[in-house]
Amino acid sequence: MLRPTILVLAFALAAVQAAPDKTAEIRARYVKETNPVHKAKILPQLAESEYLEVQGLLKADNAVEAGAIVKQMADEAAECREALDGKVRDPEAHPDGYRQLQISVRRTLRRINEDILPGLSLDEQKPFLEARDSLNEVDQALMLALFPKRPDGAPAARPTDQPAGQAAGQPGPTAPKP
Repeated sequence: MLRPTILVLAFALAAVQAAPDKTAEIRARYVKETNPVHKAKILPQLAESEYLEVQGLLKADNAVEAGAIVKQMADEAAECREALDGKVRDPEAHPDGYRQLQISVRRTLRRINEDILPGLSLDEQKPFLEARDSLNEVDQALMLALFPKRPDGAPAARPTDQPAGQAAGQPGPTAPKP
């Protein structure tokens, strides 16, 4: 009866130790890749792996190191967007790479806002807020590149830091009328 328990614990320990190795392997593929579209396709896997590392660091009360990883995630997204901008002339017609990057950036923003920030003190939040601001800029640039023309002819609006569940441009909750 003790053997299955030991076996399960050994597999769990191996999985925890393999996470940084997986991140290093994916990061090596990302750094080695020269095609920006292929880099953008690798980035969601790298962001997922880095997010798991961040979660482990936060559980171990190491917010400083977790903040450095999130900042690196934002830098990678910005670098990837710049590389795509340099290679792809018309992202609206050829969105490959831009789509994957935009989805990854959105997922990372949601995780920062909903999963990471609520559990941190104000002092610990600073690097995460800076990374969030950087990712918001990348997300805006990606949305403008993917959707440069709006049907109503108005310029694309900048997203704001809206609470979860509230769409941009909609008024917040109103007080009941007396």
